Amino acid sequence: MTMTERYRSPEPSLKELTALILSLILLTGGAYLLSEYFGTYSSHMLRDTMTVLILYVVSLCILTLSTRRKNCSFTADDYSVTFSRRFSKDETIFYRDIDTIAVYNKYVRRGGRNGQSYYVETMVITTLDGEDHFIKAVMDIRPNSRLIAQGLMDKMLEMGKLSVLKRFIEAREVY
Repeated sequence: MTMTERYRSPEPSLKELTALILSLILLTGGAYLLSEYFGTYSSHMLRDTMTVLILYVVSLCILTLSTRRKNCSFTADDYSVTFSRRFSKDETIFYRDIDTIAVYNKYVRRGGRNGQSYYVETMVITTLDGEDHFIKAVMDIRPNSRLIAQGLMDKMLEMGKLSVLKRFIEAREVY
């Protein structure tokens, strides 16, 4: 039996955006230092080349971060689960290598005028060698106070794609 699902990953975290900005600052500073070091007669040509290079790297980083949220999927069969993301190498985890699996739900509220609220489902798979694998997916439900009051929100959270995957893996009884 095979299970295949597509999901959206959440927006880039503050750590990822900070790392991107710091790398761009370091790249810009390095380009300036190189242009000053080689100085004299070819400095204009070198500065123009470095400017084009920096713009290329910035556009590549923005493209990667903007498309990272889309086209994520996993495929689970009887022996392993494979996670696929755009611009990333596929990650395959065999059930016999899994030590523990945990799924957490987190409520995320974006501020501002057009702020959206949603739930992020996080699956943490710990393998026997002590390595943790984090998979995050945006749930397709909107928080609703009526559902919370009736106690139906917990049932909706249990039907998340990663929660269903956890039950699928546990049913294999391989690990």
